[in-house]
Amino acid sequence: MLTSRVAGLSASIALLVSVVYLNFFCGQDQFYHIIGAYGLAFVGYFVFLKQLDVEDINFFKIGVTIGVVLRVALLFAFPLLSDDIYRFLWDGHLMHNAVHPLSYLPSHLIENSALSDDYLKGIYSELNSPDYFTVYPPISQLVFYIATLSESWSINFSAGVIKLVLLLSDVGILLMLRKLLTGFNISSRWSLVYFLNPLVITEVGGQIHFESLMVFFLCSTFYALYRNRVSIAGVSLALSVGTKLLPLMFAPLFIKYFYDRREASGFVRSLLHFFVPFGTVLLMTFGPFFWSLDWANFMASLNLYFQTFEFNASLYYLLRWLGYIFTGYNQIAVVGPMLSILTVGFIIYLAVKKSAGNLLELWKLCLMSFACYLFCATTVHPWYLIMLLFFATAFRYQWILVWSALIMLSYSTYIHPEFQQNLFLISVEYAIVFGLLFLELRNRAQ
Repeated sequence: MLTSRVAGLSASIALLVSVVYLNFFCGQDQFYHIIGAYGLAFVGYFVFLKQLDVEDINFFKIGVTIGVVLRVALLFAFPLLSDDIYRFLWDGHLMHNAVHPLSYLPSHLIENSALSDDYLKGIYSELNSPDYFTVYPPISQLVFYIATLSESWSINFSAGVIKLVLLLSDVGILLMLRKLLTGFNISSRWSLVYFLNPLVITEVGGQIHFESLMVFFLCSTFYALYRNRVSIAGVSLALSVGTKLLPLMFAPLFIKYFYDRREASGFVRSLLHFFVPFGTVLLMTFGPFFWSLDWANFMASLNLYFQTFEFNASLYYLLRWLGYIFTGYNQIAVVGPMLSILTVGFIIYLAVKKSAGNLLELWKLCLMSFACYLFCATTVHPWYLIMLLFFATAFRYQWILVWSALIMLSYSTYIHPEFQQNLFLISVEYAIVFGLLFLELRNRAQ
């Protein structure tokens, strides 16, 4: 027991010190500081998860306390590893001035002095995509609007408002996740796989990424189904899509879930109870946002995402390399959409061929679908793994947990002024991830 206490205390200190240092003192281009702090944080994280098997000591309560304390502390840390905050505040400020975020490019607004003001001019130079329309859906835009209610609020204060929303969403995920895992006959202690992960704490609590709010509504969907509140589940899924579009990919899997349960609940009735509220809330949220027919601008930005942006990809980089060999130039305009079609095909395959007769099976199909999406994506930022970590709580796949640590190697990109990616480190990252995935699948199949 003494050994467990020492290990738990050491892990707690490692997590607290490294995450605080990372978020308060590390800039985006300080790769060696970032990787050192993350490395120490994940050592503490893995050691702490190991201690959860010790029944005599309530490491779960300690872990929850650490997770909450770190998130509260990070309310006061300005995001140094990501500059997305400036686009959030840009969009929110535009709405307060009756300018639709999809009506004008930031570069156009700055050039047109009649549409610009001192607030926009002050943050324009920090925008990472001034020549692209926003890609953030209505629920995220609502949070941006709340964070910019007063022009007198500083950027730091507005960032704190968003962080508070995300902190509450993470706590909500923890509360619902504990009950869901218990319902799956899995120890609720493993909710710490998500709640204590340094990637989640940093990228949500420190760097303000909305994956947490998206996952909160997705978790609410599963929890509502667990409580047999089908209509509420449909509303929750719509709100998740309204935060980030990604959960829309799970729609065929939910159809399969209701189909496989048709004898118990009635397929058509359940489908209507779920998808009518789902569709209604989608119309209520997206309808007003695109009322001015700016949908084309939104879709143009999404299209650029799949056919222009490249970051920390796996299968795409392999196919890009082959494209250079056979054609002599980058084939992203072809390969990007092709991989998207492959993802859709895989999800449809799962919906047709795999069982989803209970929530745990549906959970696993969602995990498999999202993993396929990430492997086929042209861009995989570290915070993209947050939803995968949420699904990992029910299965404790080691390859996902290790990937959440290794993906920090992608920060090596920011060492270079022109953001040149280190393909060697990316190769190491995915070689380990795919190797662990293969070994784990083989061992579980035996």
